[in-house]
Amino acid sequence: MKFCESCGEKNATGAAFCQHCGSPFRISDSNSAESSVGSLQKLDAVSRQNDAFGEATKEFAAVVGASVLTIVVAFARWFYRLIRPLARTIVGFAWEQVKTTFSPASTWRPDWVPNFLFWGVLGAFLWRLPTSWVGIVYAILANEGRRSGEFDLARARAESAKNWLIADFVVGLVVCVFRNLVL
Repeated sequence: MKFCESCGEKNATGAAFCQHCGSPFRISDSNSAESSVGSLQKLDAVSRQNDAFGEATKEFAAVVGASVLTIVVAFARWFYRLIRPLARTIVGFAWEQVKTTFSPASTWRPDWVPNFLFWGVLGAFLWRLPTSWVGIVYAILANEGRRSGEFDLARARAESAKNWLIADFVVGLVVCVFRNLVL
């Protein structure tokens, strides 16, 4: 029985090439049992060398991974400090818009009508319910009334759009919770 020096597989004693990897066997004058023991010792040495290389690679990967993580965290902190004032301004503006838009219609300025078209389209994409389409139609009618200068009619239609879109949000949330918890 011969053992291949390249892959370590067993081969027939008279084989000239490894049946597994195809590498040629060396011609030796020594006994085949002695050569197989020698090749096993060589394979053991190669295996130990590969294990040592694997451990070194793991250590290197751990060091590189820790370094990359440190760089990413440092960049994220720098980016957060840079973007925080702008984000606060944007979030504050958005909050004021949402607060004013969804306040009661009696608190709206006489010459101002909110635009609910964005909320209707968002509801249509989120929930896909008919109530969002009704809200979109009322929002479009409110925008047309605002453009033509009929603010009282536009305010009434905007209030209807707001009510339909709030109903759309509530029904969509109930359906989503029911679908995920019950079904």
